[in-house]
Order: sequence, then structure tokens, then C-alpha cells
Amino acid sequence: MKCYNDMNLVGFEPIVIIHSQMVKQGAVGGYVVTTSEFTSNARNYAEGLDIDLINGTQLMELWMEHLETKSERVVVLNPVPQV
Repeated sequence: MKCYNDMNLVGFEPIVIIHSQMVKQGAVGGYVVTTSEFTSNARNYAEGLDIDLINGTQLMELWMEHLETKSERVVVLNPVPQV
């Protein structure tokens, strides 16, 4: 995961590193996550490599979905008793 601000976009270099490790380890996919955004070169490089790029907005959406799912599970496991 790379933490960058909106003015400092992630280039293709981290994707090159992940792809290299995928090949070495025999992995079928990978993720590169940032709090910022990716350059167009990074997106182009990642195409077809089975590497998912997750930007800051997507990261927040995933986090919110997780919290909602976690909250729903708690309600199911601990229903409010009927009075």
C-alpha cells in the first residue's frame, strides 16, 4: 500500500514490483492500493496483468462496505429481544 496525497499520483513502478513478485512466487493476481490515484501509465501497464489497482475512493468504498457487512452480522448474531 502506498500513501500519497491527491497531488502525488502512483506511477507504474510499484506495479512492476508486484508483477515481478507475482512471477517469482507463481501468484495468479495481485493488488496495488493507494490513498491517492494512479497515473495513466500505471493503469495501462497493469492492464492484462491480473493486478487490481485500488485508489483512495475505492479503498473508502471497500472499507464502508466492510463496516456495513460487519454491522449486519452483529445484528444477526445479537438480535434485539422483543419486549
